[in-house]
This record gives sequence, structure tokens and C-alpha cells, in this order.
Amino acid sequence: MNCATWYWKGSKAALYGIDDNEEVQNEFLDAMEFYGVTEIYYSSGANKLVNRADTVATFVKNAYARNMKVYLLTGEKTWLYEDTYDTAIYRVFDRVEEYNSMVDADARLAGVSYDVEVWTNSSFDWKNNSDSRKQQVRFIETAQQYADSKNLSVSYCLPFWIARYDYTDDDGSTRNVYDAITSIATSTILMAYRDTPAAVEKLVAETQTNADNSALYYNEKNGCNLEIGVQADKSKEGDYVSFYEEELEKPGAVAAAIAQMQSDLAEHRFHTTYAIHQATALYEFYLSTK
Repeated sequence: MNCATWYWKGSKAALYGIDDNEEVQNEFLDAMEFYGVTEIYYSSGANKLVNRADTVATFVKNAYARNMKVYLLTGEKTWLYEDTYDTAIYRVFDRVEEYNSMVDADARLAGVSYDVEVWTNSSFDWKNNSDSRKQQVRFIETAQQYADSKNLSVSYCLPFWIARYDYTDDDGSTRNVYDAITSIATSTILMAYRDTPAAVEKLVAETQTNADNSALYYNEKNGCNLEIGVQADKSKEGDYVSFYEEELEKPGAVAAAIAQMQSDLAEHRFHTTYAIHQATALYEFYLSTK
């Protein structure tokens, strides 16, 4: 089973010294193995990949030795329109390519994972603005084309409700946003944050209110992988969106939930993988069991 995790570089990561202390880094990766992680989305500014190549390479090699791939994790909620592309798309992949040219084969990044949550930017008014939704499709189209030209993988983190929305294309036709995205992308990540396998499955495999089809329908229709993202960290939105409480009570609960979903969605296995938010929380859970 393929399973990714987001490794955000926040105050906790710095406090633990995950990138700077070899013993801690090994323990951190032990935790990732415990939770079945096979891919790590490693947050970093694009320029830091080159400026701190040794630090990045050490982490990637350590993960690679455990059969884990590492991707650059990046994104800003202001990245939508064409005037951001030089920074948001071209420089991102150029720096990954440059970094990969500087390091050994087992230290290379596999690609990029975008967490560009433009719908949270009030100035875009994403839900009420067809132009913003069209521009998100254009952003993903441009990023995918540039990634392909560099022979790098790329995935896009999106909200589970995206299948409810349409946009107006340049020719005046109306099209579903997620249908368009999955016809362009090779892999999407949907944040289906709930605290039971059945509730997560409902968000991706069933047709939601005001939607014409399920999210998984579009992934399979267009041959695009769906990475089902679940939450394991504590959330301000409440207990119902996260396995945090369940994991506290029974370590390994989130991994067991993913295994249950994998079984329940077995008929969709060729188009589904999984992801857990986030790595630092998993590390803390792991420490609490020792």
C-alpha cells in the first residue's frame, strides 16, 4: 500500500531537530515506517534546496534507504494567476532539477507536491468566481506540462468538495472543475478529513450534494490517481475531522483505518493511494509509545 505524509517544517520540527540531528532523524523515519509511509512531502523553499543541498540530501538518502521517496512540498494561497508562474511553477521545478543535478542518485527528489490552497484566499472568492476556478485549472495544466518536460512527478492537494464546482472555459462551455483537473493531472490528493473510514469513503466515493458525480468517478474516468488524505493531527475544526483522539487512545488507529478503507475500496485499488497529515504528529504519537 502506498502512503504519503506531509512533513511541514514548523517550530516542532525545529525543536526536535529532525533535519539536524542524525539520531532524531532516524527515530523520525522509524515512526514513518511504523505508520506505513512510503512517500514524504518535504517542505522547503525552492531556493533552499540548492542553498542547503547537503541537509536535504542527508534526509532524502536516509528516507531512500528505507524505500521512501521524497518530494518537495510547496505552495502559497496567492499562487493562482499567471503573474505568479515564474515563482510558483518554473522556479520550483528548475530548482528541483538543479538540486537533483548536484546530488547522488539516492538523494534525488522524486518531484513536487503542491499544497496551493487558493480557495482560502478571500481576494479570489474561489467558490463564487468562475474565473478563479478556471485559473486553478490553468495553473495545474501549466505545472503539469512543465513537470512533464522535466521528467518529474507532481501532485496537487485539493479539498474533497471540489467535485461540486463547475467553471466556464474559454469557449463558453461549462465544465466540472475536478473533471478538468483529473484529465490533466496524473495524481491528485483530496483532503477527506473525517474520523471514521466510512465517513472518509463517503466523501470520495459517493456523489455529494450539488455534485453530478463522485470524486473517484472522475479519477477513474480520466485515469488519474486519487490520494485519499486523512488527518491525524489535532484540528481546530473539531474531533470529527481527525483521527487524533482515536490515535491517542490506540496507537496505530490511523493506519488501521487506512487498511480498512483499502479493503472497502478494493475495487478502486488501481486508482487510490493514501496520505496522512501530518508527519510531526505521527512522530509525536510514536514517541508516546516508547
